[in-house]
Amino acid sequence: MATVTIENITKTFGETLAVDDVSFHIEDGEFVVLLGPSGCGKTTTLNMIAGLEKPNSGRISIGGKRVENVPPDKRDIAMVFQSIALYPHMSVYQNIGFPLRMARVPKAEMAERVQSVANLLRIEELLQRKPHELSGGQRQRVALGRSVVRDPAVFLFDEPLSSLDAKLRVEMRVELKKLHERLGATFVYVTHDQVEAMTMADRVFVMDLGGLLQIGSPDDIYRLPTNMMVAGFLGNPGMNLVAGRLNGGGDGLHFESNGMAFDLPSQFSSVATPGDPVTLGIRPENVVVGDGPNGASVTGNIFATEPVGSDLYLDILFVEENDGMRLFKVRARPELKVRSGEQVPLNLPYDKLYLFDNAGYRIYPG
Repeated sequence: MATVTIENITKTFGETLAVDDVSFHIEDGEFVVLLGPSGCGKTTTLNMIAGLEKPNSGRISIGGKRVENVPPDKRDIAMVFQSIALYPHMSVYQNIGFPLRMARVPKAEMAERVQSVANLLRIEELLQRKPHELSGGQRQRVALGRSVVRDPAVFLFDEPLSSLDAKLRVEMRVELKKLHERLGATFVYVTHDQVEAMTMADRVFVMDLGGLLQIGSPDDIYRLPTNMMVAGFLGNPGMNLVAGRLNGGGDGLHFESNGMAFDLPSQFSSVATPGDPVTLGIRPENVVVGDGPNGASVTGNIFATEPVGSDLYLDILFVEENDGMRLFKVRARPELKVRSGEQVPLNLPYDKLYLFDNAGYRIYPG
């Protein structure tokens, strides 16, 4: 197995800057997810690690060896793509064994390795079937097997679950996590799906506009996002963000926004001063419907309700602005009896509030 190190990598396509001076280090055996919206540079970064794209500048090392000028087949990596590209005329056995056949591995050794991989992925009963006889999840396991059979130093995954339906994605997330535990290999996984990142990664690398915004465990990034982009992107739904201004009030500060105003306790005074433009943030699951202790009280109108079985999501409208509506998401108990148009009191616990400065960076909690 191997470490992966990227130092000051930059990649452009004509006048378009795809990856902008990105650096990071991945430990041997770590499961890392590159997370971000479409066009953020995550797939280009993965392709440079794989050797499918060459950086304009910077260094790439796998297992401590520089590889910027090493062809993909010499980098000891395996890549699983978004599309499940199996050879339709070959059996599952032949598809998994194809890399070994190209490497001229003896037939007896190939048979042993293919059988071992099939056992690992629990597809041993499928070895004589053709791809058209398989379900989507089974085809994805075969694609994984074709990578695993090579015993590479690093596995690279480019949104491998995006073509599967919701139920299969949940199942395959578990399969990939268990596969990583069994192999102990280095996994680098690209996705725009924050649920995949939160459930599988040892560490998440959040990217946007070609840059690397934050690195940390899923829990660290969720609880302490470095800026508003990360705060809004992580979570389902993402953090509520309300632009406003701070004024003096009570023992601390007074937050004012169009349709929302309340006092903040004294601990917020250490990070901001009256007159500062700020954005207030709170996650939907932390908003209390009704009264609550040690929090700010606000009132809003229910614009819509979204029952999803285990939860009830409320879309709260505080005020209709010139440039459109600003909806505030609340995750409530499913048994709560409310309807559209109803006015509801909300409590925003002080210990669950975030403040972001005018540039979008988190200033509270510090």
